Amino acid sequence: MPSVYVIAAFSGIVCAGLYAAASSGLAGGGVLALLSPVPLFYAVLAGGSLAGGLAAAVAFAGVALLQGASAGAVFLAIWGLPAAVAGGVATMPVRNAAGVGNDVGMRLMRGFGVLSASGVFIVLLSVAFLAGASGWGDPSARIATLMNAQVTEASAQMALPPEAVAQLVKTLSKFLPGFAAAAWMLLMVASAALAQGLVKTRKGYAGQPFHMADLRLPRWLLPLFAGMSFAGIFGRGLVGFAGANAAIILLVPFMLDGLAVLHAVLGRMGKRGQVGLWVLYGSLLMFNMLAIPVAGLGIVDQWSDLRRVWMQKLSGRENE
Repeated sequence: MPSVYVIAAFSGIVCAGLYAAASSGLAGGGVLALLSPVPLFYAVLAGGSLAGGLAAAVAFAGVALLQGASAGAVFLAIWGLPAAVAGGVATMPVRNAAGVGNDVGMRLMRGFGVLSASGVFIVLLSVAFLAGASGWGDPSARIATLMNAQVTEASAQMALPPEAVAQLVKTLSKFLPGFAAAAWMLLMVASAALAQGLVKTRKGYAGQPFHMADLRLPRWLLPLFAGMSFAGIFGRGLVGFAGANAAIILLVPFMLDGLAVLHAVLGRMGKRGQVGLWVLYGSLLMFNMLAIPVAGLGIVDQWSDLRRVWMQKLSGRENE
């Protein structure tokens, strides 16, 4: 089995190469760059917290060498540190309510909690930067100004009047940090899942299997989401802008919780449930707006433990 240092060095080098591929001009380079967190998650899941931290350091050095120190700092803030910390937290032993140690679902729950907190921090940091650049006024106005150059090109591509495109850009600019951070969160979750699959293929891997139905989110997410939503709806200026964008990214972990509820219910229905899951994910890929009701299901589950209620009803019917 490779040592911690070998895993860290290999993962860090691969990570830096994937991240630098975006500016290489190669076909598919952008896609490879989006996969750059996978080696970091692999390092921490395969070699522990030390391997994850060392891999992030090696990747930072590689990116800084290839693209400069500023690019290395951006990489470390957006990909390196969140992946290393979330992965490290996910590998720490915990005990669930039944007293069973090292529960995979509980460990990943804590990792998702770290990613959620990191996402909110990134959103608020970008909001503070934009607000400072716009004199602590309305940051969305600053974003709209920065995107004015794309209005003419988008107008030609969409065959719409420039005024209509400018209005659309103005509307989207109010939620752009939240949408960008939500996309970041989804990429991090996908990278963690892919890395877990790669780790399981290693010979001698003794980790417990994880099923989506086992996922439980931290309880602090619901009051934080409620507070941010309140600020986004009733706040004005900077407060409303920050609250609305932070609430958007917090919908991502609730969407995962909603998917866990559906996995738990459909998983009890045999082959029909498996077909239902394929239909569910296919529908989410084709109709992204379906993620909103799924996130709403996750919010209800957090508030009322809907998953337990539904599973009890299913168990009762099976006993009949």
